[in-house]
Amino acid sequence: MSHNLNYIWSKFIVDQFVQFGVKHVCISPGSRNTPLTTAFAENKRIKKYVNIDERSSAFFALGIAKAVNQPVALLTTSGTATANLYPAIIEAYLQRIPLIICTADRPAQLRNTGANQTINQNNLYGNHIRLFKDIALPNIKLSAFISIHKNISKAFEIALHENCGPVHFNFQFDKPLEKSTYDCVIPSELLKSISELSTSFTVDTRKYSAKNKILKDVVSKINRSGKGLILVGWDNYSKDFIKEIIKLSDKTGYPILCDGASGIFLKSNHKNLIVNHPAFLRSSKFVEKYSPKVVIQFGNAPTSNAMLDFLKNLKSYKVAVNSFGDRKDSGVNFAYTITSDPILFCSEIYKKIDQNKSRTYLNSIIEIDNRIEKMKNSFLRATKVYEEVNILEQVFESLPKYSNVFVSNSLPIRDLEFFKSKSNKNINLFVNRGASGIDGITSTAAGISVASKRPTVLITGDLSFFHDTNGLHIIKKYKIPLTIILINNGGGAIFGMLPVVKEKSIFDEYFFTPLNLEFSQLAKTYQAKYYSIKSFDSLTKKLKVSLTNRDFSLLEIKTDYRKAIELRKKYFRDVIQLVEKDL
Repeated sequence: MSHNLNYIWSKFIVDQFVQFGVKHVCISPGSRNTPLTTAFAENKRIKKYVNIDERSSAFFALGIAKAVNQPVALLTTSGTATANLYPAIIEAYLQRIPLIICTADRPAQLRNTGANQTINQNNLYGNHIRLFKDIALPNIKLSAFISIHKNISKAFEIALHENCGPVHFNFQFDKPLEKSTYDCVIPSELLKSISELSTSFTVDTRKYSAKNKILKDVVSKINRSGKGLILVGWDNYSKDFIKEIIKLSDKTGYPILCDGASGIFLKSNHKNLIVNHPAFLRSSKFVEKYSPKVVIQFGNAPTSNAMLDFLKNLKSYKVAVNSFGDRKDSGVNFAYTITSDPILFCSEIYKKIDQNKSRTYLNSIIEIDNRIEKMKNSFLRATKVYEEVNILEQVFESLPKYSNVFVSNSLPIRDLEFFKSKSNKNINLFVNRGASGIDGITSTAAGISVASKRPTVLITGDLSFFHDTNGLHIIKKYKIPLTIILINNGGGAIFGMLPVVKEKSIFDEYFFTPLNLEFSQLAKTYQAKYYSIKSFDSLTKKLKVSLTNRDFSLLEIKTDYRKAIELRKKYFRDVIQLVEKDL
């Protein structure tokens, strides 16, 4: 029977993807990827999203994968289109998100020959990919299908379990590319054998625990040290982890310092969870009196520079724990970076350590945190919406339970770190803190919203928002109910917190870079409901309307960044004064 070999080959590949759990694919149109596009289009078990801009499409795929915790496929044509995926691939690599990158390519012999729309795509993302496979032209032999079957199985084993993160297939295709153009005859027996290849695979689902020798050393240090800290940086944590870490905290007497990007303080308001340390660690007298003997860090390095500086200067015993043994120290000198599932680590340590009967250290830190919390709330309540610093907390207070919140990089994530409070609303916090870029923020949030079905809010700045306006087309096209809180401080206000702000002759033109755009017009172009927010009362009401109606809405708050910077400085001065008063 006559067939198009590219199509048969592509259909086999897509069928394999489905068996490994792919339920979503983001496709950017092109010619060379026609066979795979056709195969994806015909597969009813995969949800398809067709996005023009490859960079936005890749971040959109990242958002979907973060929301559903499943592999998401991403398809582009050949040439420079492939390079546009790179920022999102870097982020997926650093967050260990399983994107299945599929780039189409011309036959290998055309590389470096000047052939049209042909670049060297061989291991294009080499520094930020968990596996690369250059897949040769389709071949009608059964052995070729067996080979690609093995390659796909291995890639998914790596992406999902062995070394989680993005994997890259570069698929070579020659013409004819269309399904209706036949170029071969495939015996029915061969088709039957090919279909049978798609039926079996195995993956390693084991979770790894720390080596006994290391566990013994950690246990010994904990049993000899009544003063210790548990630091939780950002990562993909389950509620079971939160239960385990609180148990560990209770037994060790070590408080849990929650990084703003970790989000665990939005799922539990347990007394041992500490949220105001980015402020009180600025007190040298506090550091001198309360320096711990042991620090256990879970997840990634801290968002807070104050926390990071504190860790770097400590002479204590420090260990980091994460599932893959990734180095997450940012210059901190850890005794060990322990490769272990965090839940397993907590439960194993818990069984082996002695109960710390002294609660003095833990209770002291809790008492300081509570005092600052009270002062912070009073401080924030006295501010106006245009003064910026209380916007995030107002949004969190207004959200219904189980909402999603995506907090952009730059100042929004800083204000979350500085002014966060505990809550038991079970809000899911999302961030792109792998490389901490401002690109792809809107598209990532859109992917989270479309896949999770929960009320989803993006809190972003004007530069991040401007940087990803093509993501607005995705929201419009798929009628995604995303509420965007746009904090418009007129440019790169975060640079106003850095020493470069003193370089007045170059600051505005080269760092602050004001946009001077009317975002209301942009909202109109993409049919978003637009609100200009002038007060906290207005913010609360419009946010509720947007979430209730499941609208695509843009709530713009124009702020005074200079005033906001002064308020942050004043807040830290007030905290230090409060902490040191009784030391």
